Amino acid sequence: MATVPVTNVGILFNRLLIPSIQPGRERFPCPIVWDVREDPLDSARPVLGRYLTPATLLDKVTEPALPSLSIRCDELPSWSCVVRNPRGITIKDLLSTIHGSLKQNISKGTFQAEFSKAAQRRIEEVHFARCQASTSPLAAQYQGLLWMDCLMNTTLFSGIVLGQGDDFATLVLSVPTYDQILASMRLMP
Repeated sequence: MATVPVTNVGILFNRLLIPSIQPGRERFPCPIVWDVREDPLDSARPVLGRYLTPATLLDKVTEPALPSLSIRCDELPSWSCVVRNPRGITIKDLLSTIHGSLKQNISKGTFQAEFSKAAQRRIEEVHFARCQASTSPLAAQYQGLLWMDCLMNTTLFSGIVLGQGDDFATLVLSVPTYDQILASMRLMP
């Protein structure tokens, strides 16, 4: 399936996915609080609620509904993913595809070509910490470096921005602040 060209003309994004640029909304870059390293179906939630409801997860990402959307991320120039649903991409499709794609291995060649030696050392530290925090550290270590490790600490979902004249949308991420981490913990059941 070909990627549907996306521009700002005639495409409206679901309000839950739009980065906030309103004064007084700096605490959360968009209405969904989600660390992209975590399964979105278990951890993503709106700022003022506990979890995204099944009905909200089935809301369409765009109006009109698009059957596919290519996503890229400025923090990971070689990474991209394509979200597909012939009936129209839902929030669940989008978040699950992003998460699943970030859980994929990065090749050694791409890792070495894309990141400086200093960044590679920091990413390897993040990878080691993820493995040690895992319920199965050896299995996590054996799995190798993942794209999500390369994000280092820039892991807070901050929204999706439609491209200007190209056929990609951009995943916007930020570094969670201490207040955001505390607020998301207070929302947990």
